[in-house]
Amino acid sequence: MSDSFNHARENAKPDCQKCCGTGNFMYDHNHAKICDLCCKHDRGFWFLTEGYAYAGNWCCIAGCGYVLPFDPDKFND
Repeated sequence: MSDSFNHARENAKPDCQKCCGTGNFMYDHNHAKICDLCCKHDRGFWFLTEGYAYAGNWCCIAGCGYVLPFDPDKFND
């Protein structure tokens, strides 16, 4: 998981209001999350199968939680 946070830190926007340029933020007292406003979604997407929230959709591999209702690779063809 640290690889995701390193990637997020490298791509963070210095003026981001949500993460203050760190690429992640604390969403509760014990958990950090990749900033979805800074994420470039450049690592691809993976298909969410049965058992995941939003099953049948595509989720950003970078870890920000961004979800698409279609296969982004087929959309770009």
